[in-house]
Amino acid sequence: MSLSLCRKRSSKENSDASSVYTEKISTPVTQRNHRSSQQQQRKRTERPNDVVEQVPRDPLQEEVASCSQAKRMKRSDAHLSQSQMVQETARCGKIKKVVLVNFMCHAHYCIEMHPRVNFMVGRNGSGKSAILAALVVGMGGRARATNRSTALHSLIKNGQSSGRVEITISNEGPEAFRPEVYGDQITIVRNLTQSSSNYKIKDSHGRTVAEKFDELKRIIEIHNIQVDNPAFVMNQDSAREFLKEMEPKKNYQLFLKATQLDSIQDQLYKCCYEYQDHKQRLKHIEKKLEQDQQRITELETEYNKLLSFSQLKHEINQKKAEYDWSLVIQLESELNEIEEALAAAVEEHDKLEEQLQRKNEIESERKAEINQCMEVINLKRREYSEKNEFVQSINARLKEKAKNVHGLKYDVENWNKRVSHLESLITDLQQNIAQRSKSMGVEELRRRNEAELESLRKKHRENKAMSESAKREHEIFVGNKSEKEEDCRNFKHQIDNSNRRMDNLKREIANLQANKKNRFSIYGQDMQTLLDEIDRHCRSRKFSERPRGPIGSYLDVPDQKYRDVIENQIGGLLRAFIVNNTADRMLLNTIIRQRCPNLPVTIITAKFLNKVHDVRSGRVRPPPGTCLLFDVIKCRDPVVMNCLIDQLSLETILLADTKNVAENFTKQQEQVPQNLRKIIVVTQPALEYFPDPKYRMYSFNIRPARLIQVNVDECISQLEYEYRKIENEKLQLHHSFTEAERELHASTQQLKEKLRLMQRHKEEVMQLEQRINDLENFEYPDTNELCILQKELTENERKLQEYLEKLEHKKKECINAENQKQNVEIELKKHTDKINDIQRSIREKENETNEIQMRLRGMIDNFQKFEDKKKRIQERIETAESNKTVKQKELDNKLRIVQKRGERCETERTPEEILDDIKVTEVKLKQGAPIKEDPQKLEEEIKRSKRTLSVDRSTFKTLKLVVEQLRQSQVKRMHFVKNFRGHMVTMLQYTFNKVLSKRRFTGSIEVQHKEQTMEISVVPRDNHIADAVTNTKSLSGGERSYTTVAFLISLWACVDHPFFFLDEYDVFADEVNREYMTRLLQNEGKRRTNRQFVFLTPQDMTIDACDYIRIHRLTEPARN
Repeated sequence: MSLSLCRKRSSKENSDASSVYTEKISTPVTQRNHRSSQQQQRKRTERPNDVVEQVPRDPLQEEVASCSQAKRMKRSDAHLSQSQMVQETARCGKIKKVVLVNFMCHAHYCIEMHPRVNFMVGRNGSGKSAILAALVVGMGGRARATNRSTALHSLIKNGQSSGRVEITISNEGPEAFRPEVYGDQITIVRNLTQSSSNYKIKDSHGRTVAEKFDELKRIIEIHNIQVDNPAFVMNQDSAREFLKEMEPKKNYQLFLKATQLDSIQDQLYKCCYEYQDHKQRLKHIEKKLEQDQQRITELETEYNKLLSFSQLKHEINQKKAEYDWSLVIQLESELNEIEEALAAAVEEHDKLEEQLQRKNEIESERKAEINQCMEVINLKRREYSEKNEFVQSINARLKEKAKNVHGLKYDVENWNKRVSHLESLITDLQQNIAQRSKSMGVEELRRRNEAELESLRKKHRENKAMSESAKREHEIFVGNKSEKEEDCRNFKHQIDNSNRRMDNLKREIANLQANKKNRFSIYGQDMQTLLDEIDRHCRSRKFSERPRGPIGSYLDVPDQKYRDVIENQIGGLLRAFIVNNTADRMLLNTIIRQRCPNLPVTIITAKFLNKVHDVRSGRVRPPPGTCLLFDVIKCRDPVVMNCLIDQLSLETILLADTKNVAENFTKQQEQVPQNLRKIIVVTQPALEYFPDPKYRMYSFNIRPARLIQVNVDECISQLEYEYRKIENEKLQLHHSFTEAERELHASTQQLKEKLRLMQRHKEEVMQLEQRINDLENFEYPDTNELCILQKELTENERKLQEYLEKLEHKKKECINAENQKQNVEIELKKHTDKINDIQRSIREKENETNEIQMRLRGMIDNFQKFEDKKKRIQERIETAESNKTVKQKELDNKLRIVQKRGERCETERTPEEILDDIKVTEVKLKQGAPIKEDPQKLEEEIKRSKRTLSVDRSTFKTLKLVVEQLRQSQVKRMHFVKNFRGHMVTMLQYTFNKVLSKRRFTGSIEVQHKEQTMEISVVPRDNHIADAVTNTKSLSGGERSYTTVAFLISLWACVDHPFFFLDEYDVFADEVNREYMTRLLQNEGKRRTNRQFVFLTPQDMTIDACDYIRIHRLTEPARN
């Protein structure tokens, strides 16, 4: 259907170019569909009631009109007679009969198909899918297309040597293939053997007409049979996979393949590539035309030269004069260049001289700045010492005040206790007097006192237990407070360490940025100075051999994943130097002390050898999964490599990627490779395994490499990363410190609460003990004891008054002491802030001093370079002046000679070009006019070439016009295919919604052509619910099966094919959905009379056969 529309569109093009283009993209399938559409058009025009108006129409409008006409024809199907229905049922390509002999599970099986609807019912293993595989194989398909095997011989029944597939198809109708030869049906026979297969194509009488695959290919193309298209023949595996996944990309690919849009687009793309090829050919032709035009121009030039041969002598004289003056011009140009270079060198020399003259001035300024900063630092340090001493004295005063406040608080508590005790005693006396005044009996008083004594003892025991519990909790809180205070001190110490590390990193980054061009600055800011001193002493031959160092600059690690662990293993040796003997060691030590006293350098003394040690006898042979450290490191100097072998024994260390490999070769002594010292597992953290009999394992963190194969920019990046990491750690530490302070404050408050609780329990216990003691020692009164009690009460009231006055006095003293303590704390905080400001200013001045020192060292290095540069420029000036003198003399001599020959002649050609031209002219002059070249013949050749060029240009214009018309036609067709694709999608969506509505489902098909996806979303009957299921993966098995069948029927509505096979469409469906799907497929077969449908299912069928339905029941599979 889709290709026929493209063919209709192509018939509208009337130009020659469009005809050529149509021949390129028209496949046999396109031509077949075009013929079919023409025949259907003729059949419609033959009806007496139809009137066809021959008006040019757009292809899309023709398609819409044909669809509307098809709908009207469908509505009138009910009024057709039985003979007309039989005539419409007949169609080329329908399967009439399939015969299987020794094919898969069938020994001999024959099935005759109904021309409309067929249901094949049989349990699993009965051979349903074998019929589908036979259809694919019999129609010329490969074994892989059946999803059952990859070789044809494996489809032969077990125990048999050959097999056969016979398929009889209908050859009736207007598109019959050679009906005069084959008749009304064609039988395709494919014989299979263990080594090959062959075809036989028979007519309706059983006679063999052809045995070639090309004939079968033509039949399939004419009848529009596509057994490899899953939309027409969906086997068991494809159906299950499609039911299970329904992926958007696979849905889109199925849509393209079903509508044949993929083949149309491929053909259009091929045409686009051919257009590009034609365009390139036109460029080649255009280039050839230009070459022909150039050749004609050369011929005309040669012709003109032949005519002007008499002027050659005059030209030679002119060219000789031009040559002499070109030499003068060249000398003048060279002299100007020398003068310009000399002026630039003198100017640069003057600038360097000016900068060198300012060296002492700048150096003194920098030193003055450093001295000024040091004076400020010393002043600040003295101020810091004074302030610190003053703060210490304030601290001592604060401790003294705190001790005084604590003592006063303790006195207040004691006086409070005394007052409470006297008040309780007075109360007891008053009660006792009151009791005695009532003349209470002794026995009743004794009973009351004993009852009270028992109650007090019980209460005393309870308070004693609570006091002990409070005491234990108090001890726990004291311990927690000590831990919190220790945590606060630790966090404070870590924050100070982070600040120091950040300051160091900041200075190191600043140093590296100041010496970015120096690759040795990663080893230390004075490393380049040390290397320059070593070079200077080497030139003076003070070293027996040039020291090697730093060692890290000689090493390479090609495999980047081992670089970090290797640097961690070598460690401090990367900054070390190697010397040949003790004298060189002493000299290098002297240089370091004098020039680089702050540079930490390790010096190793070892005899220099020109070849690497032979370690074959002592090296480890790496087992599988490991590599030798000796092999991973690449060193450019044998001296350095020998040092590493001596210091680290590289030939005895293995590297592994997993700890399982390391454990396998170190745990058991018989598994340990010979000469193995240890195995390093390259993980984070890294692991070190030492082999049995002293098997052990250690772990260590791997720091990123900063010296091996690292340039300055990478080192700066690593330091900045480390700076940010420490800064983040500092922020976390600040947060932890704040949290610890909060917890310490909370713990202190809890401790105070527990202390108050413990004191309260203690006081209650003391009161209870006092009362118990009073009751136990109670002397029951006589008659004259009342007077004694009255006197005792009066005495106690007097003492109470004195205690209250003293308590009030102590409270006032405590308040005054507390205020004094707060004043001291405020003073301490003020001076502490000043000390912190002084420390901060000291750090800033130290950083400023370091930066000035770094600039001073850089300036000294630059001035040394300026001295060397100045010497080189002086040499250049002297050389340029001598060259100028020589060139000036040569120019003066040349001018005296040339001025005698004539006036000055300006030319842009070089002397070599002019000299070559003179030589060519002299040769022509000596030889005379060329005899072999006739001016008349040359003129005729020029005319003939011009005529040929004119014809070629005309042909080129025609070809260019044709190619442009091809491009326009291709653009139009691409635009039509795009519109047609949209029409197919609209038709698919309409049919899909129509089929879903039969079960009151709603759904949509979202197509994204750019991403090549077709998303199917379905909402079952619960579409009124807000969170209803829309994703097909969330549907039940039956709902997904129904959705799949609805999608396939929608595809069938967009395409045309003689037959449709669908295997196990109901494999995941329940009974209800299976009945709906079967009824849906039955109605599809009833409605589409010109198509044949075959549905395969392992389930039993509830429908009965009728005039358009045939049910084939396959026998039960043979079981052991």
